[in-house]
Amino acid sequence: METNERFDNLERRVAAVESAFPNGDPASHCRYHEELIEQGKDRRELIRAVRDKTIAGLVWAVMLGIGIACWKYFLSLLPIGK
Repeated sequence: METNERFDNLERRVAAVESAFPNGDPASHCRYHEELIEQGKDRRELIRAVRDKTIAGLVWAVMLGIGIACWKYFLSLLPIGK
């Protein structure tokens, strides 16, 4: 291949790569994907926080239920009101 042919071939390849990006702007395309990655991280953090708070609430509810059951059992052992 001649130098001009190789250069033309290279220009066509660069043009093909640039045409793959919206408006031929690879930097903007990169920023878009970085934003998507950041949104994914934020979403995972939110889901983790909701899950942690839900589990904590369930643990408190179970502890309260056990406490109420113990209290009722204790009251049933007392001779008051029988």
